[in-house]
Amino acid sequence: MIKKKDNVTPKNGIRIVNTGIFNFDDLCDGIQSWADSRRYDFTEKEHTNKTHPRGQEVVYAWIFEREIDDYVQFTIRVDFRIIELRKVKVGDKQADKADMEIKIFAFIDFDYKGKWKGPLRGFLMNVYNNYLIKDKIVNVLEVNLYKELMELHDEIKDMLEMYK
Repeated sequence: MIKKKDNVTPKNGIRIVNTGIFNFDDLCDGIQSWADSRRYDFTEKEHTNKTHPRGQEVVYAWIFEREIDDYVQFTIRVDFRIIELRKVKVGDKQADKADMEIKIFAFIDFDYKGKWKGPLRGFLMNVYNNYLIKDKIVNVLEVNLYKELMELHDEIKDMLEMYK
């Protein structure tokens, strides 16, 4: 049954783990550039930075949202958890070294403007999603968002592989 929020990724998201050298600024810029080129709006939900003796601990939660129409919105959330982040020199360039976990979540948000409120409207939204536009949701919207999600996943993996 399709509810107000339709998860396209598994409950725990899609996980990318990286240990080693990368460029954190380039990674962040690359993700932002990817989202901008696909007309996603950006919101930073969380940003913490703690200094420890072995390096910094950084936690980010980014939300990317794109309106498809007045009823449908695509949302991608990217969560970063980086530990022991420190600067290193690679050849003549500055880079970062850390243990990093990135989790990516994607979902379709229906009635994101909140127009279908109340018990009767909620029932009508349920009928609309599960009977009238279910084929469009399953065969078009979910597929399109999943393709974009995998493009982002591949983009992140490529950026992390640059220093390996």
